[in-house]
Amino acid sequence: MRARARRMLQVLSKIGRSTLVDTSSTVTSMPFVARHVPVKIRRHGKIARHLELWRATIAAALATRPTIVVASNYFSAFIGWLTARVTGARFIYDAHELV
Repeated sequence: MRARARRMLQVLSKIGRSTLVDTSSTVTSMPFVARHVPVKIRRHGKIARHLELWRATIAAALATRPTIVVASNYFSAFIGWLTARVTGARFIYDAHELV
């Protein structure tokens, strides 16, 4: 996980519980993450991998009902926005790649 995403999680955890959904199987030294949902990518091909991550993200969001959804790169922007719409959460997009 990149330092920028780690800092965002750390700040947001002061507001409430944080759930991290990512493709990493381990999260080290992040006690501020209340729940980690590792997504095992079993399929090959770009589209299948994205769909697997999207499915896991929406499932985790429906289970936890977040108040804020954060997307930290352009690969996660669409699913972050969609998840926020489905759950009624606010959406934050860190557009550092575009600046």
